[in-house]
Parts: sequence; C-alpha cells; structure tokens
Amino acid sequence: MVISAWDNDVLTGLTNALTDCGKIIYVHYFLVHNDYQGKGIGKEMMKQLMAEYQNFRHIVLIANNDKIGFFKKCGFFVSEGATAMELRRNMK
Repeated sequence: MVISAWDNDVLTGLTNALTDCGKIIYVHYFLVHNDYQGKGIGKEMMKQLMAEYQNFRHIVLIANNDKIGFFKKCGFFVSEGATAMELRRNMK
C-alpha cells in the first residue's frame, strides 16, 4: 500500500507498507517533507495506514531516533530485545 500527501503539485508526504498477507505489516518508509512537518500530514497518513490494516496484529517499522516521539504518539513502542541491523557491500 502506498499513501501520498500533496500540496498542489508538491509531494509533502509518502509512506509504503508491505504485508505478509496475514499478521504483520512492515512500514518500509514513512516520509514527510521537512517544510511540512508538524502540520498533521504524518498523523493523517498514519491514520489511513491504521484504518487499512486494522485487522493485522503487528505493525513494524524502523524509526530514526529523532522521530521516535512521533511514532510513540501513534501508539508504537520501542521493541526490547530487537536491534536494527544492516549489511553494506562494496559493489563494482
């Protein structure tokens, strides 16, 4: 599912969620343009996301530390015992 927010022809917000078709939603990205943050765009996109996936047990995302407060206000919590990991490779 993709949700976008627009101010005329300016893309102000964008989120994408993937599902395992039954229990878990993974929010791949959740972006609000810096100039439009604090105006309710993220809150509205999250509201739409929650409505679409209201029957799923878990919604998972990775958040930048400075955005944890926003996601906590939306009902998320920091998962104890889980660590974000990444693998980087030099590609030629």
